[in-house]
Amino acid sequence: DVDVTAEKKKAWVNQFRLANVIFSDELKEDMNGRGACLTKEELDVGLKTDQKLYQKIADEYNKKDVPDYDNLQYTYLDVQGRNVPSNFDPITWNDVKTSFKTVVAELEKCRNNFETSGTNDSDVEEEIEHGGLKLRSFTNKQYILYWNMFAEDNPDLFKNMSGELAPDVFNETGSVATSSSKKKKRKDDVSDI
Repeated sequence: DVDVTAEKKKAWVNQFRLANVIFSDELKEDMNGRGACLTKEELDVGLKTDQKLYQKIADEYNKKDVPDYDNLQYTYLDVQGRNVPSNFDPITWNDVKTSFKTVVAELEKCRNNFETSGTNDSDVEEEIEHGGLKLRSFTNKQYILYWNMFAEDNPDLFKNMSGELAPDVFNETGSVATSSSKKKKRKDDVSDI
């Protein structure tokens, strides 16, 4: 007997192909509109935030014989076998959502580790920067390096994808408080006691 309650096997997502699709000219504008509020009608029919976007990504990903999706856009990496972008299984919008969030989180972690490592200030930065591979010391996943190459070439789009917010986004006046002004205020508060 087959257990009909068993979860469907998670689809395999070719991360190289997914990057090609997400950073394609076809989707850049849509990606910049990511996180938009849903209308009442969209909410009433049960749409999820970014579901339309993820569906469009899945539709593009599932298209066959699209050279921009089927081939590596950056050839610095030696990608072979199943990871070649033209090798893919069809995916759903939910597969895109899950994969997208996972990869962006991994990439953010690697980029943050690189920034805090001090490597970015060293004399070897230029050497390891070749081809956008500066994160090589922080991950063994080639697809993260590949996504980073796109992120380096599309910094504003990556900021939107990763959800980075401007420092003053939660400040009503729009001014950015410095850490020294915060410390001074605390010190002054204590002296009033």
